[in-house]
Amino acid sequence: MSAWTNDSSTSDEAHRPNLVRAVIASTVGTAIEWYDFFLYSTVTGLVFAKEFFPKSEPLVGTLEAFLIYAVGFVARPIGALIFGHFGDRMGRKAALVATLLLMGIATVLVGFVPNYAQIGIWGAILLTILRFIQGVGVGGEWGGSVLLAMEWGKTHSNRGFIASWPQFGVPCGLFLSNLAVLIFSRVSGDQFHVWGWRVPFFLSGILIAVGLWIRLGILETPVFAKLLSTKNPAFIVLGVLLGAIAHSSVYGPQAALIAEQFTPRMRYSGASIGYQLASIIAGGPAPLVAAALLATYKSGTPVAIYVASCAAIGFLAALFMTEYSGQDISGEYAHVGGRGETEVRSRNRGV
Repeated sequence: MSAWTNDSSTSDEAHRPNLVRAVIASTVGTAIEWYDFFLYSTVTGLVFAKEFFPKSEPLVGTLEAFLIYAVGFVARPIGALIFGHFGDRMGRKAALVATLLLMGIATVLVGFVPNYAQIGIWGAILLTILRFIQGVGVGGEWGGSVLLAMEWGKTHSNRGFIASWPQFGVPCGLFLSNLAVLIFSRVSGDQFHVWGWRVPFFLSGILIAVGLWIRLGILETPVFAKLLSTKNPAFIVLGVLLGAIAHSSVYGPQAALIAEQFTPRMRYSGASIGYQLASIIAGGPAPLVAAALLATYKSGTPVAIYVASCAAIGFLAALFMTEYSGQDISGEYAHVGGRGETEVRSRNRGV
């Protein structure tokens, strides 16, 4: 495995085994994640109404339990948004490892949630949170699994067939989840509602380990390995960390800096609108501009210059803003002179 390379010029001899590994990793990983997702839905109808909504009528309790189940579907687009962004910038492999961990850990924790008799309504609340996390994981999983297989397919004539393999993981997950419930319902007998339903959730921990072993052993796709100018993961991580430090040092103080520019009479509107309008001219177009620069110049340098230019503009804008640190901001402002010379005219004549 140490002999593998991410170079886009990988020979056909080396490419085929990497393709097979990618397809297996995509399919197995998808099967594991959908095992987690379907397991929850299977147990919902059998257990959750009685264990977490015992005060409700049977039909109402079942509807309440399935309402929590529906939360997972609401969360799926959110997961797609989060991990789609992450996967397009940090890589398909990294995103898939993250979704597998997110989904698996949430599933294992479901098995530990106390029922209504133990902690009351908090059990249902915990289930809702964990179901939401499951939905986020599944939402981020599908696209990455398909891309991992498809992008290793290169211009292969069977690329459509290759990309379809992760779809096979969905019925596999459905089969495995139902099989696990069937087996442990037989093993636990009349204790299924007590502890038997929890065991399949605990087993997800083993599946996580298997999935991680498989996914960590694959390479990033050649197509994505070419959206990166360096092949050194250490430099990539270092760049992200250093960028995060610089960003955080500015991001924290800017809240007060922006809010202080407005008087109380219009501060909520001014601060909110001023901050959010920036996303239209800066935050929103930034990925499009960066992608266009990368596609045009085939290098990350123009993107770095673009980011540095935006930072310079922000610096100059902040330089000409009035400084209010240490000043009273409870009243209306009247600018007297240069930077920092501001008189506060209080509306409260008694002050």
